[in-house]
Amino acid sequence: MRITLPVAFGVILFVLTVGLLPIVDPDFFWHVKIGELIRHAGAIPSSEVFSHTAQGQTWVIQGWLSDVVLDAVWEHAGTVGIRVLVASLFIAIWTFVYRSVRLYVSRSETAVLLSGLSVLFVLPALAPRPTLVTDLGFALTLYSLFAFRCRGKAHWLLILPPVFALWPNLHFGYPAGIGLVGLFVFSDLLTRLIPITREYKESGSLLSKWPALIGLLCAVALGANPQGYGVLWETGRMFLEGSTSRVTEWQTADFSTFLGKLVYAAIGMFIIARSFAARSINWLDIVVPLAVIGAALSAERHVPLLGIVLIPFLARAFANWETDTFGFVRRNAKGFGALARRELGTRAATAMNLALVASVAVITLLLAPTANRHFKKTRTLNQPSGAADFLIANHLNGRLFNTYNSGGYLIYRLYPWQQVFIDGRYNPYPKQVIDDYFTITDGKPNWFATLQGYGIDIVLCENKAAFRQLMLSRVEFRLVYEDQEYSVLVRDIDRFHDLPTVESAMAPMRRHLGLSTSEFSSEVVQR
Repeated sequence: MRITLPVAFGVILFVLTVGLLPIVDPDFFWHVKIGELIRHAGAIPSSEVFSHTAQGQTWVIQGWLSDVVLDAVWEHAGTVGIRVLVASLFIAIWTFVYRSVRLYVSRSETAVLLSGLSVLFVLPALAPRPTLVTDLGFALTLYSLFAFRCRGKAHWLLILPPVFALWPNLHFGYPAGIGLVGLFVFSDLLTRLIPITREYKESGSLLSKWPALIGLLCAVALGANPQGYGVLWETGRMFLEGSTSRVTEWQTADFSTFLGKLVYAAIGMFIIARSFAARSINWLDIVVPLAVIGAALSAERHVPLLGIVLIPFLARAFANWETDTFGFVRRNAKGFGALARRELGTRAATAMNLALVASVAVITLLLAPTANRHFKKTRTLNQPSGAADFLIANHLNGRLFNTYNSGGYLIYRLYPWQQVFIDGRYNPYPKQVIDDYFTITDGKPNWFATLQGYGIDIVLCENKAAFRQLMLSRVEFRLVYEDQEYSVLVRDIDRFHDLPTVESAMAPMRRHLGLSTSEFSSEVVQR
């Protein structure tokens, strides 16, 4: 049995993901709960049920099929099953990037090296969420389009109608695929209308008859979901109304972080590739990379798509350069034994790849306990398990105010007997609810009146939240639970009188400073 370097690399990605992937994403649990609701009811809900702030609002569940799969895997296979699912999607994404690179690069070693760079872009967003489906659909669409461009055979495009039939059922990111196809069509149109001097000619054009027919099939396929073509309107409405405007992953990447620096590095790589490219440029090499760079600069969510696109375009740029360069290295390498030869023997290469996989597996086994302890600490930030246990044990029910990151976990633990104020879903919540949420958490002048307007009885928030200190200064509420990360406050009314008041861990510091509760709260909020 021959184990090639690409196979070994794929196995290594699988081992590392299954062994070390943390299940800490705050949105994972509401996805699971939606899947559970659909599986048990045998129908997809059409109105909001999880929150009291959007109760009864029209709710179009985009990605319902992914939620069903996540719930089924979670129920029957637990954490390991989820990790295997995520690892499989991760490998599939890399595989299509690798296949796209191989269309332009002759050596598998070079292709593994280049496609391996795309892993750096996908890895920061690697989580058990349907967003991975969009990354996979994007990579598959790109490979199909590249294969058609290189080979000129329309059958390479036949995978696209099934992809666009499934995609809206799996995640609302399908417009990325539509946009990618549109960019290829626009590039072909520019090539026809404004040809570049000495432009590199390729075999396939999307402006011909058969691609146009397949494009029509893709348009028909988009309607193969429970909402039909209404799903297009719902996706557009979500963005036009600004539902994602305050969500971190839809903000511009912070360029002081690793992810932001990765975007800068990608732009630098693209400029270098075009400056030293051995292959003449065409409109496709300009339009698609620039569009995806612009998307990545506008929203952190698009950074994985940037890696998926730019790496094959690097391969396109260096397609003719690669053969001469590696030939030079092989001819001039001295004293490196088998590494200086044209090719390792099949048995030797297999043995080396097996040794590499085995080494990574052993390292993963050794690191897994330490990594899991670290992930457990991280998990407590987004999963208020102790606070949820407290609510359940004391049968606390009422109008709950919770913070954004905890909403998904609270839906999973508390629904149907307790609804949340907000969570990580975009489309059920009216814009006014989102604005009011930030009015409260930012401690704006009318924050308490806004809170009162929702008839809040219970507040569950992080200890580090600034508005928690404001809540502690209000006589209308009292602290009844506190752990290392989360607190629960209840309205001081008769039905909660049996719950003893808990002294905040910050109280000794307040007394030491000689400040009243309100003075201390103001000081903390200002800092």
